[in-house]
Amino acid sequence: MLNLLIADNLFQVFVSWELVGVCSFFLIGFYTERPSAGIAANKAFLMNRVGDAGFLVGIAVAWSVFGTLNIRELIAALTAGRPPALTDTLWLVMGLGIFLGCVGKSAQFPLQTWLPDAMEGPTPVSALIHAATMVAAGVYLVGRCFPLFSPDVLLVVAYTGCVTLFLAATTACVQTDIKRVLAYSTVSQLGFMMLALGVGGWAAGLLHLLTHAFFKALLFLGAGSVIHGCHHEQDLRKLGGLRSKMPVTAWTMLIGVLAISGAPFLSGWYSKDAVLAHALGYSLAEREHALLFFVPLFTAGLTAFYMFRMWFLAFAGDARDPHVEGHESPQVMTVPLILLAAFSIGVAWGWPIWDADASLLGKVLHRAEPAVRGFDRPRELARENHLAAEVLALAAGLLGAWVAANAYLFRKPDAIPDHPTGVRGFFARKWYFDELYAALFEKPTVKAAFFAAHLDKRPTGGPDDPATNDRLDWGTLDGWMSAAAGGVAKIVHLQRREEFVHPGLQRLAVEPIEPAVVLDHFPRGHAVVDAGVRGQEPDRPPHRRRILHDVVPRDGGEPGRRF
Repeated sequence: MLNLLIADNLFQVFVSWELVGVCSFFLIGFYTERPSAGIAANKAFLMNRVGDAGFLVGIAVAWSVFGTLNIRELIAALTAGRPPALTDTLWLVMGLGIFLGCVGKSAQFPLQTWLPDAMEGPTPVSALIHAATMVAAGVYLVGRCFPLFSPDVLLVVAYTGCVTLFLAATTACVQTDIKRVLAYSTVSQLGFMMLALGVGGWAAGLLHLLTHAFFKALLFLGAGSVIHGCHHEQDLRKLGGLRSKMPVTAWTMLIGVLAISGAPFLSGWYSKDAVLAHALGYSLAEREHALLFFVPLFTAGLTAFYMFRMWFLAFAGDARDPHVEGHESPQVMTVPLILLAAFSIGVAWGWPIWDADASLLGKVLHRAEPAVRGFDRPRELARENHLAAEVLALAAGLLGAWVAANAYLFRKPDAIPDHPTGVRGFFARKWYFDELYAALFEKPTVKAAFFAAHLDKRPTGGPDDPATNDRLDWGTLDGWMSAAAGGVAKIVHLQRREEFVHPGLQRLAVEPIEPAVVLDHFPRGHAVVDAGVRGQEPDRPPHRRRILHDVVPRDGGEPGRRF
């Protein structure tokens, strides 16, 4: 991951990119005794390879046009003026190819389903993947290659993030596994980052990436503390009343919930409000793209709802399952929670405290922000309407938190069904994306594989069947070897095929079966035999395995079997 951050050309980035994917594959599949862990690891690996194929296309286009893969040289060449070889089509293909790799790595629509399944890995691995490494790599690369993207590609980036954040938030609202709630929240927050980058809020998107690392690591390690204290129980329907039993975990996780919900003066408040301000500015400048503001504004309310829902179900009220007895985790687990809670509060502080740009992170990002044409007006409108975006975001968050408190705190929550129906069931099935992928890609691929296997193993007729006797299996090596052997036999006039049959086999075949017949003789030295049954309806089938034991190849090797 470190090499991915400091690499100065796209080829080195790609190599590190793949190594991060390989490491994540082994981490997700850590529990080898669980079949679900292996499936989740394979799913993550394959879906990331889909994105990486696009990444390779983008790299190839960049090399063919610019003759270099050095990122600084590429940006300098485009900043100086677009070269004639870079047509609109090639610019679009290059940008979309690089972005497709980021879509796979950062679990964006339509490749977002692998990340929640990656929760099969250990909880510290989940905290690592979601907070600082794998999923952050996609957003980081979009930010680093930001000047390489055309305006059309950036618009695709914005809408991809907008769709992703909404889909993930609605799915998180109905999850019952504490880690899956956090997983879908990660996907949604990554959508916020992509949205910010797409509308020109470079500093806002990367600021949200940095602040998200602290409170998301806090939330995942807090979930791990809950799982440890409740003896590996992570079903929210069985938890409850843990606030008095696990006070350190409860209050530190509450800080993480407030931060991700955008509570004032916590780290998430600065970054999320900046994202929404840029979305508002872009929507005001481009009125036809107003959804790029209203969808994330609504999703900000959903974020507060599902995060407070998780906290209320786990820590508030009474225990819903008497068999779940929680206890506080040891200091080796609680001390990191306290440290991460402190960073989740004040990592974006500056003076004045309400100004995110006054913080150290804000100043560093603004100094490093690349100059990109076409976003001057949206950025100006974002600065002018920043306060309005803050007020609207705060109102949406308060509304979401109030709905969650009314449903799960102030009154006894309704029983959460094991198999929800209607809209809740639709969201619980992840918008049926897995089923859609299975219908479009998995099932056709499996059918094609079985068809190919059938071609490789298609039966041939008997030796006396003129219609099929000369039919060869052209899909296998044996088929080609058979064709070669047949040609040689016609030239040198091989002896009768019965001469290749061992005398013992002939004696054995007298009673229940006819003498075995050699169909083919391969250059590798052993024969393929076929035994025919004497009579129409024998009492029992012939014992083919015993027959083959009596076959003695001329080269002294072992007889082969192929039925």
